[in-house]
Amino acid sequence: MDFLKDYLGRASDNKEKIYKDSQLEIYDNIMVYGNENNFVQLTNITQVWKGEIPKENLPVGMLFSGALIGLVLLIVGLVSSAILAVIGVIIFGGIVFLAYHLNSKIIQYYGLNIELNSGRMISFTSSDSKCITGAFNVLGNIIKDGVAHGDTMINFGTGNIVSKASSIEIGKDGDVNE
Repeated sequence: MDFLKDYLGRASDNKEKIYKDSQLEIYDNIMVYGNENNFVQLTNITQVWKGEIPKENLPVGMLFSGALIGLVLLIVGLVSSAILAVIGVIIFGGIVFLAYHLNSKIIQYYGLNIELNSGRMISFTSSDSKCITGAFNVLGNIIKDGVAHGDTMINFGTGNIVSKASSIEIGKDGDVNE
């Protein structure tokens, strides 16, 4: 999760906490998060923003080195031994496949960042950008109104945003579905 710390631009000084695919619940003026071990009054929030978190980089140096070794073995093998050529093709092909496979497995994450009066940062991440946008809109409306209109649960893992008290479901983009 180092890429998240780089994204936030903060040193690891215990002033920030990152929650990946977790749950956030809002009761009136209280926000509960982190397996219900933490809560914050919404009036203590100074700033909320959302954004895309950069993907992790592929180990380009390692992949390039492996591909280069495969090509060298291929060229040397074509001149001297067919076995070296076959080994070179296998190494080069394996490296190309590995690079493609690793790149397709990297998941894009999005973040909802909350700064408190104390300067402490709380960040929630999800692979669902609509969930982050919906949570951003819900928090913005609650802060604007000064209090939640019913209990709200935001699950960043599943992307669900539900208002419990009023029996309505809030869409992933923050729109109310009655």
